Amino acid sequence: MKIRNPFARVLFTTAIIIFLSATSPQDALADQGWRTLVGSWFVEITPEGGPPPFTNLATLNWPGTIVTSDPVLGSGHGAWKRVGRRDFAIRFLTLVPPGNPLGLPPDTILTVTAFLTVGDSGDEANGTNTGEFTDSAGNVLAVIEGGVRFTRINVD
Repeated sequence: MKIRNPFARVLFTTAIIIFLSATSPQDALADQGWRTLVGSWFVEITPEGGPPPFTNLATLNWPGTIVTSDPVLGSGHGAWKRVGRRDFAIRFLTLVPPGNPLGLPPDTILTVTAFLTVGDSGDEANGTNTGEFTDSAGNVLAVIEGGVRFTRINVD
């Protein structure tokens, strides 16, 4: 589209700038003063009655994706969404590597579902999580439930 009139060109450019500033990620993320889960987090998982507590990392992106990094199982990918003013739901999948130290068969998939509530500071969140290990046929091999704590990674 070629705009020849200088006034129309300025008007068009101004309209684009207003549109882009009105839909910036900062505006889209603002929600009555509460932060979202967007950012990088140190994650502490405390399974009930089974494995010892362990840690990993997670990065949650706008508009609702998550990438995780576990030192034993590798990376996971998934989605998150707000389900309340301070409450969030997360689900991600990890393709468990062959020869993993847990002795799980090849093609095992770990599906993690978590529900978190963000604290007053916006820099921590607590909740519950469920990890379900399934084989390539969809049969459940194991389920681990427990607590989870997210601590935001900030630049001081």
